Amino acid sequence: MQKALRLESRCELSFTILRTARFTLHLEQKPRRGEAEYPRHLVSGHKSDVLLTPLFGAYVGLVQALWYLFVMAIEVSSPAFEPGGAIPQKYTGEGRDLSPPLIWEGLPDETKEIALICDDPDAPTPNPWVHWVVYKIPADVMGFREGSAQGEVLEGKNDFGTLGYGGPMPPRGHGVHHYYFKVYALDAELEVAAGLTKKQLLEAIEGHVLDEGELVGTYERK
Repeated sequence: MQKALRLESRCELSFTILRTARFTLHLEQKPRRGEAEYPRHLVSGHKSDVLLTPLFGAYVGLVQALWYLFVMAIEVSSPAFEPGGAIPQKYTGEGRDLSPPLIWEGLPDETKEIALICDDPDAPTPNPWVHWVVYKIPADVMGFREGSAQGEVLEGKNDFGTLGYGGPMPPRGHGVHHYYFKVYALDAELEVAAGLTKKQLLEAIEGHVLDEGELVGTYERK
């Protein structure tokens, strides 16, 4: 029964993402405003970006939905928002910029450590915009309370240039952005220092990921 409920939950999330992707593909994109929130050298001024950015996000949503449905087993949730739902403002750069509460379950028994990454593939930048990098999370930790990564964990560098969490702050008028909170179960304890970037963390956990799961939230600045 529990497995059936989990499959039903995954199906609901997948269909939500697919509907969002379909809607995004048919939107008439408005000119971008508010690009100051991102470093100017990372935001292209080419006209095709207005179309390619939402297209990229839509295709990423499609692939992530199918991957989540058929492969990932770790369940990630938040009492603050539903899967595929809007992230409350207090967890964004327009609010108090607190990290949202997170819960994960279904880790493999062999899990030695946990890592977490939050990024936004809809950002008008060459790569997904990184909002949070956390690692060295003990295997018996089943989530974070609102406001920080509690316990003896290490936090890496986000794309705002700071350590820890940086909440959603997309450009105004750029449409709905999707934020992927990805949890990785690792088969080994990492021997790394604080302040890793997303790229450095992914390199460190390569070959050590037992399973993964994700929660997707959305945010838009109109």
